[in-house]
Amino acid sequence: MSPPFPSEHDYPSNRIRCPIHGFIRFSDNERKIIDHRLFRRLNRIRQLALSDLVYPGATHTRFEHSIGVMEVATQAYDSLIRNPKHKRKMKSVFKIVTGFEKKPIEKARQVVRLAALLHDIGHAPFGHAAEKVYFENMPGEHEALGAEILKEDIGSLIDGLYWPGCARTVAFIIQGDPSHAIPQFKILCDLISGEMDSDRTDYLLRDSYHCGVECGRFDYRRMLQCLEIREPESGTLEIALNRDGIHTFEALILGRYHMNISVYSHRIRRIYDYYLKEYHRELGSDCPQDKNGILEQDDITMMSRIMGDAKEGSSQWAKRILNRKHHRMVFDTSFNADLIQLNTAESTCDRLCGEFNDIDFVYDPIPSASIHKQPKKGDHNEKDLQPLFVTSEERPDRYISQVSPIINGMPREFSCARIYADIDPLNKNLREEITKRAIKIFREEGAA
Repeated sequence: MSPPFPSEHDYPSNRIRCPIHGFIRFSDNERKIIDHRLFRRLNRIRQLALSDLVYPGATHTRFEHSIGVMEVATQAYDSLIRNPKHKRKMKSVFKIVTGFEKKPIEKARQVVRLAALLHDIGHAPFGHAAEKVYFENMPGEHEALGAEILKEDIGSLIDGLYWPGCARTVAFIIQGDPSHAIPQFKILCDLISGEMDSDRTDYLLRDSYHCGVECGRFDYRRMLQCLEIREPESGTLEIALNRDGIHTFEALILGRYHMNISVYSHRIRRIYDYYLKEYHRELGSDCPQDKNGILEQDDITMMSRIMGDAKEGSSQWAKRILNRKHHRMVFDTSFNADLIQLNTAESTCDRLCGEFNDIDFVYDPIPSASIHKQPKKGDHNEKDLQPLFVTSEERPDRYISQVSPIINGMPREFSCARIYADIDPLNKNLREEITKRAIKIFREEGAA
């Protein structure tokens, strides 16, 4: 059965080659969005900031990732509507939404593709590394800016290509919580930013490929084939999984955990994220902190500025980035550090600063990174969780953690703290001395 298209201009007559998904097809209408300057800007923003200083192949961009997310989201949506029961249910719910009375399945599919394609359009240079500085004076972060761009900058283009109000609907889905506006589209939000969404599926696969590691790869095609639909309350649908797909979700969660350890929180990548943040903070009022200022910049323009400041000697952070002269890690906690251990690591760093007062130290508390949001046995508060249900015709729906000992045993967050010292990498004796002292202090503080 051919996928549904809202009009003849939405037939996927164009294609682009992707190392992860093969040929990705898109329509003439979508091409006009892809060719827009604000989307093309993503071709100049790397997916993993300065991670190529650790993994030389990690030079891939938000542009290719966004197109990949559109492909995965489309495969997921098409997998759902291939089931006649699911298609009927989705049609009956979607057609309640204003503007979706006619061709609800076709329009919802197009909205999912657009939301997936544009979900990262609000990213600042270097992605997550420096966004805390870029968005200090703006409510929300890149998702909020992306929604604003959709409404104010390319909304008229999208509405003209599709139908009035299309851009605003896409913006609601990108922000991830349409319950206050379009509760019927919760299932579409799940496909873009849920527990097994298209975004994390693509970036795990793509980041693994370009970094040359295997830990983020999993059988995502099987996972998409095992998607189901639940109706927790009248007029609201959500994504579920049948029992044949449990192992694929387990692999996704394990992939997230291992990629956090080996790539996203790699010790050298983290110190360069710190330099980027400090460099942008050092810029003060010269650092763009409004929509227009952010959209005028990308990795290339900001890296050019970093290179200039490094050569002029006006920024120590710029010099470190350009010359790859970084602090060396001398201590770290476990990968599942609790609050006591994190606080003790900070006090350990303070004591090291006092004892080695001629050495510059950096304390890096890795913020709690979400691995999953599944309720687990013994939980009493399910606030902020996103339960994924396993459906079966033989028995009532159950949390996936109730049927998967792997998910029930996996930590929900990854947390760690590290201490870095500005020492000569060839001075191994000094580094070993500081590390031994840090371990002793940490134990004295009672957090071992």
